[in-house]
Amino acid sequence: MNARNRLTVLAAALCLVIVIGEAAVYAGGLYSYDADAEYADGKFSYSAYSSGYDVMNAVTVSGGVPTERLFIYLDPFHSDYYQEAYEKSKPYYLDQEYYAKQIAVLLKVRGFCDTECGGPSEASEYLSETAENPSGCGFMVISYSVPAEIYSGNAGDPLPAWVRSGGTLYWMSSEIGRFCSDGAGLREIPGGSSVFIGDTKVNTVLRNSDAPSSELTNALCLRSSNLMFSLENKNSQILGFTDGTFSSIAFAKSGKGSVCVIGGGFDMNEIDDIGQIIAAGINYGTVLCGAEKSSIRGKITGELDSPPDGRLYIFIGGTYARYGESFHERDPHGRHESSAALGDRRGNGYQACPRRILPVLRCGLLGARDQKHARGRGPLRAGGLLLLAGLGIRARIVLRRAVSVSGYGRDFPQSS
Repeated sequence: MNARNRLTVLAAALCLVIVIGEAAVYAGGLYSYDADAEYADGKFSYSAYSSGYDVMNAVTVSGGVPTERLFIYLDPFHSDYYQEAYEKSKPYYLDQEYYAKQIAVLLKVRGFCDTECGGPSEASEYLSETAENPSGCGFMVISYSVPAEIYSGNAGDPLPAWVRSGGTLYWMSSEIGRFCSDGAGLREIPGGSSVFIGDTKVNTVLRNSDAPSSELTNALCLRSSNLMFSLENKNSQILGFTDGTFSSIAFAKSGKGSVCVIGGGFDMNEIDDIGQIIAAGINYGTVLCGAEKSSIRGKITGELDSPPDGRLYIFIGGTYARYGESFHERDPHGRHESSAALGDRRGNGYQACPRRILPVLRCGLLGARDQKHARGRGPLRAGGLLLLAGLGIRARIVLRRAVSVSGYGRDFPQSS
């Protein structure tokens, strides 16, 4: 064997050793998380488990109607009319399908599994299907416009009427109510925001803030601070961060329902905060009852005060939560329709492992769009989960066990 061939064999062997070593680290570095809770005598007694060192937060809240089902609208005309919309309002451009999937996955990581996506016809069907009792249902807009058949600037249109009947509208990345569209083109609606939020003002100047808006900001480790398109604090329930006039996350009351506006564009901060807000059951009228934070390895236990209608949310990972679950007393008159979730005492059962594997393997096996993303220069999808490598984030690949919990949280019978 000549020197060139020996060098080739040696290089191939070295590559094989590296691949095997990385795969062994990946396969052997599994972490598991779990949580459970019981309610009695005005307290939630909970336990949480992590097989590795981490941080655990437990939060109790009450009031407001938690979202139990979520529809994310995908605008088929997002690219077609974007330039026209940008010249008038400067909305953020995004890959809707990609980010809608990331929202769904980050919600699932936190125990919320009832998420669906669709276009104009599916949006109309969703509003019609839930129109009789939209309480507990959410409708999310991540584009700059919605179909004219559900909103064209009139208070009696299906979408604003649905919200006033008790639904929750989530709006991101653009000025709320500014545009509607159909196959004929984009239609601007002057003062359209008033249909949804009355005289509450919308910020249209690019700016940020690092001052927390409320106690819930720190309790839920919220971090989106972009105030573009955010609501003013007046007449709003504010979350996130504020400059004293506007808040990066805010709920506004609309009839029996509410509108939640998340300021800024679409990055890991906004997506994670959506996951935290919905999984924790936050809505207009929600108040913080108690919060605890502690280091965790193995099993820990604790108690938090809560009224009978309260909800407990446990999450592990702190600022970059990679596991979460909500618990609440079963309401015999509520919307909880998933019998599979009732009385489930086994815990949410997620496993996770550190993202330590060669870029080529991350690209080929974990669903990254290309090797540029897999090397940490952009978003990486691993098992469907958005990871932002190279930005100081200790990303984890979250793998779901066989345990399945549908909808929002886990119910358990009220104590006698």
